[in-house]
Amino acid sequence: MTATMTIDNPILNRTHRCERCGAAAMVRVTTETLGIWLFCGHCASQHLDAIPGVRHVHDERNPV
Repeated sequence: MTATMTIDNPILNRTHRCERCGAAAMVRVTTETLGIWLFCGHCASQHLDAIPGVRHVHDERNPV
């Protein structure tokens, strides 16, 4: 179960979990047809290129 993401809550926190492995989410992907997906850094590196219709990627792996 993934925490709901809203415009008021754009930051990922420890309640957000990876869709693939359940680790802490570091990347949020918004797609045209599949909605919002959350990934840990490892799973994002492995699967991000294979996700169809990506509209936006919010990546917190390397914060500035």
